[in-house]
Amino acid sequence: MAKMLKKCILCGKEYRYCSRCKEFEHLPSWYNLFDSQGCHDVYHAIDDYKVGKIEIADAKEIIKNNKGIKVLDRFSDDIAEILSKRQRKDIVKED
Repeated sequence: MAKMLKKCILCGKEYRYCSRCKEFEHLPSWYNLFDSQGCHDVYHAIDDYKVGKIEIADAKEIIKNNKGIKVLDRFSDDIAEILSKRQRKDIVKED
């Protein structure tokens, strides 16, 4: 079967992957959507933070650890919002 040309849903980079080809059977199934572990991790950090599965500090750390990834415009605002948010421990309440 011919290799399928895919486009990463986070960064837009084109790559080859076929879930039915022996050549790619050693790769995880998320290669159907992402070209790299970093793109996979950043996408899930955004999504997991939005639905409350992870804290802001965890989302920030994942994004910062993958700062070399260029993302599509539709994700830029989400990343900027996460990176600009303050953690609860950083907010001091005034009485």
